[in-house]
Amino acid sequence: MFAGADVTYDPHHCKQIIAPIRRRCYWGAVVFYYSTRTMTVIDPSLHDKESYLRREIHG
Repeated sequence: MFAGADVTYDPHHCKQIIAPIRRRCYWGAVVFYYSTRTMTVIDPSLHDKESYLRREIHG
């Protein structure tokens, strides 16, 4: 995948690769969160599921 071993150990180069991926994952999570929230408004059964999961997590 990498052209040379020196590229893999260059932290700046690694950051350049990782940062956009991390940002994409972050925005993906944000979009997913808001899309599920809008879905819960449309479908009450999903809202029940969400509150149930929240109770399971927080005890």
